[in-house]
Amino acid sequence: MQISTLIYLVRRVINAVVTLLLLSFLIFVLVHTIAPTPVALARIYCGSPHCPPAELQVIIQQYGLSLPLPVQFAHYVVNIFHGNFGTDTLYKVPELQVIGELL
Repeated sequence: MQISTLIYLVRRVINAVVTLLLLSFLIFVLVHTIAPTPVALARIYCGSPHCPPAELQVIIQQYGLSLPLPVQFAHYVVNIFHGNFGTDTLYKVPELQVIGELL
């Protein structure tokens, strides 16, 4: 493999990682724009608008929804790089399991 090809591949990988980070940030901002409070986000995670307040508080604590937004995004990115995509709110199983079944 020529050095120019290797440089091209490295640049493409770096561009892909940067693009995915920017896209993740955009989606993160859009979700927090739609549901700006921790309680509104917890209702989304709960899967029902009629969740009991005690369950909403558990979800807020479990997912760290009361933390500042930069801290939440940093936790999100670190978890993604560790292979933890979270729990599916509909099926209540890890996202990787859902993705694996659909592939």
